[in-house]
Amino acid sequence: MVCVFSGVPEMRAYRWLQRLFLPHDFRAQYGDAMAELYEERCRALSTTLFARMRYGLNAAIDVIAQGLAERRRQGRGDGGSANGWGEGRRDGQSMNRCGQDLHHAVRSLWRGRGVSLAAVCALGMGIGLTTLMFSIVYGILLRQVPLPAPERLVELSRVTVEGRAIVRVHEYDDWRSQLRSFTELGAYRAATLRVTGDGVGPVTVRGVRMTPSIFRVLGVQPRLGRLFSEADDQPGGPGVMLISEEFWESNYVRDPAIVGRTVRVDGRPTTIVGVMPDRFTYPEVEHAWVPLREDVTTYARGTGAPLRLVGRLAEGVSVDAARVELETVQRRLAAEYPETNRDVAARIAGLIDNRVNPQARTTLLATFGAVVFVLLIVCGNVASLLIGRATVRAREVGVRIALGATRWRVMSIFLIEALVLALTGALIGTALGAVGVHWFNGAVMASAEPPPFWVDIRLDGMALLVVFAACLFATIAAGLAPALQAARANTHNVLKDESRGASSFRMGRLSRVIVVAEMALSLALLVGAGLVVKGVVRLYTIDLGFDADRVFATRIMLPDSTYPGAQAKLQFAGQVIDRVRALSGVRSAVLTSVVPGMDAGRSARHDRRPAH
Repeated sequence: MVCVFSGVPEMRAYRWLQRLFLPHDFRAQYGDAMAELYEERCRALSTTLFARMRYGLNAAIDVIAQGLAERRRQGRGDGGSANGWGEGRRDGQSMNRCGQDLHHAVRSLWRGRGVSLAAVCALGMGIGLTTLMFSIVYGILLRQVPLPAPERLVELSRVTVEGRAIVRVHEYDDWRSQLRSFTELGAYRAATLRVTGDGVGPVTVRGVRMTPSIFRVLGVQPRLGRLFSEADDQPGGPGVMLISEEFWESNYVRDPAIVGRTVRVDGRPTTIVGVMPDRFTYPEVEHAWVPLREDVTTYARGTGAPLRLVGRLAEGVSVDAARVELETVQRRLAAEYPETNRDVAARIAGLIDNRVNPQARTTLLATFGAVVFVLLIVCGNVASLLIGRATVRAREVGVRIALGATRWRVMSIFLIEALVLALTGALIGTALGAVGVHWFNGAVMASAEPPPFWVDIRLDGMALLVVFAACLFATIAAGLAPALQAARANTHNVLKDESRGASSFRMGRLSRVIVVAEMALSLALLVGAGLVVKGVVRLYTIDLGFDADRVFATRIMLPDSTYPGAQAKLQFAGQVIDRVRALSGVRSAVLTSVVPGMDAGRSARHDRRPAH
């Protein structure tokens, strides 16, 4: 029907189409409401001839299609109501219905593409930030160490009342002989190795002095060559060294004949006996390993270099059970050797738990929480946008309900629209997250201190699962509010009067709740950001107790082979400090074991000669 004339003639034509195509029961229930809506819409378009013609034609098609669909439903004996979507037919299969809903949602969002674009961009940024931050947190705190059965790997330590963690060779020997919760224990300490000879160097390498049992604890095998043997760890044993694949590539261009070559490590002839697997730089970013060679009989109790211990739990033994046994052994040692074990507690923790600084862990989790807050705010904003669209579409919803659409069908169209927005935002967010992860890894690798070998930040299946969860959450959070209000809409008021209908469809209390929640989250983020900024400012303005202007510090690492013992190292350092003091422009210089403001928690030993 073409809606050209105003007044009674066109309404009679519309009524005639209703009587011709709509079943009697359906027409008695919904006919008047449909006619009122049609008349009011035509009156609103009275000054636009082309718009009235297009609306009249669409209305006629809807009446015919609805009538045919309703008669088919009654012919099949289907007790459900008509679908009311105006696609011209009712399909009982849910997949077809979902396809129709999806098609309608896309068309509806395209018609309001300004609002849709704003919602998609907001969701994309929120999901992208969440994906990036989760990838960082998961890669640093939650991802397992790339070693066999990493859940059974733990580190053991002793903590004094002053908070210092010290394990020396006697404690290692006692624990290794008495603990039964571990298949193996190993000890190591960091070392700076100077490698020269055979076309290399001199090169200063971050290395480790370790017991051969470390590799059995970790469960790794070399890529080339062999591991250390017990004979290699004996005092006076042959000089042997294992190198990382990165060291092999950068210094020997992956020479397959590397095994057996001789270099000088700290001035001592040393044979390279193996190359470790790719990315293995245990315990953090070390690239060379040499035997520890600590003889317990040469040290009195409480003396010797500090060590770090790592162990592998026996099959079926929990961390708690191992902790109980370790504490029992430590109490026994305290009773037997009170001078070195009194007021000392034994601790056990997972590899990553023991490696990540508590402040860094707190910072990462707090940042991730802040990003989640941002996602919540984004969902609230998108929900407000969809509420506005739902208010504009109040008449459409009223017609659908009047034509027999169930409340769930009305809700589903809003939820599917929110799902389409969330899926599009998720695609954008995944791309942004991937770019962010690439940028973050590039920045970290370019820093002066590369990350430990177990840090692996990437966009993997777990991150994509978080994207899916964020998408689902955004769909519910952004689409549920307008969907619920649409389902609860007063159909009679919506169809009877446009102004009252729109008013009845406004969100009211729920809209205010969303706004208040967004304000609360924003305030919490603002307070948190302010505290972080305040903390950073305080770090730069903290009173160190001395004037740090034009004060410089450097560290000296001396090879044990050239400077054996603490006395030789102190003698060399004393000579260095005397020469530094003699330089022009140097007002004073001091030798210390602790740099103020950098080595918190450590007691200092310093050169007691007068500084000048």
